[in-house]
Amino acid sequence: VDWIGFPHAVRNLAHLHLVSGPDRLDASLQYRADAFAPGVPARIVGHFRTLLDAVLADPGVRLADLPLLPGDELDRALYAGNGTAAARPANATVVGMFAEQAAATPDAVAVVAADGTELSYGELRAAVEAFADRLAAEGIGAGDLVGVQVSRSAAELTALLGTLSAGAAYVPLDPGYPADRLAFVRADARLSALVVEGPVPEGLPAGLPVLSPQASATAAPPRRR
Repeated sequence: VDWIGFPHAVRNLAHLHLVSGPDRLDASLQYRADAFAPGVPARIVGHFRTLLDAVLADPGVRLADLPLLPGDELDRALYAGNGTAAARPANATVVGMFAEQAAATPDAVAVVAADGTELSYGELRAAVEAFADRLAAEGIGAGDLVGVQVSRSAAELTALLGTLSAGAAYVPLDPGYPADRLAFVRADARLSALVVEGPVPEGLPAGLPVLSPQASATAAPPRRR
């Protein structure tokens, strides 16, 4: 693979041009110099080289397994500035670690939502426990899947942690997705319960428990920033 240059105006921010020859592939990356920070185009070229090298080394490799970042850049992306490792018991769980933190700092701020809702760890723990109790009352527990069709909020976090606390697993459902896509995921997952904000979706299986997150987003009145 040879990289060749064309010193003329570029219509797009960037354009990758490939020319196939009898025994070679010529490529050019045309870009607007004012649209990229220094060094970025060279990195893009490096990514493409890494991709092609992997294809040549193993033509049968799946597309999903092809690398884009060379080893040194991949290490920087994964580990540089990400020194968050902490000693935890091998059997630690999200629910258990949350409970430990809530017990240690009940008055510390745990959640500041986009709408200004602010919850302490103690308030969030109470809301999570209340939500877990609601699920348990519906017979939801280990082995069950709970759909959580709630936008990012304190209520969503309560539903997620409450579901885990009940022993179940949650299936995240973005309310912004098309209705037919949401309907497919809900049906395919064979949910045991659904947490949804707003109107209840049509076509749900008969007898499927449907819970509103707002009723248990907080055990105490939320504070507003």
